[in-house]
Amino acid sequence: MQETGHPGSRATSYYIHGDAVSAANLTEPKHADHWCQVSEIDVQAVPGAAAVVALGDSITDGHGATTNGNDRWMDVLSQRLQNLPSTRNIGVSNQGIGGIIC
Repeated sequence: MQETGHPGSRATSYYIHGDAVSAANLTEPKHADHWCQVSEIDVQAVPGAAAVVALGDSITDGHGATTNGNDRWMDVLSQRLQNLPSTRNIGVSNQGIGGIIC
């Protein structure tokens, strides 16, 4: 069995069927109150673009964050990077994994 969603993401995902890559807005999107797993994304980035990947536990994942508040520490880091011209081309990938010890 492969995990296909993250019910503890504390975020709403919006989706539609079909190719909407160039759409400015989604027309009548459906939503799920969790993240869905994406196995791969191809990105055409500007020269000099980079990414920071954060690996961690449930704190990195977003434990304690406000639902749809985008206030995980990864979100705060991303906002800080976007606010500076010298780091505006750096993306943040949250690869935190929440769980429990049994």
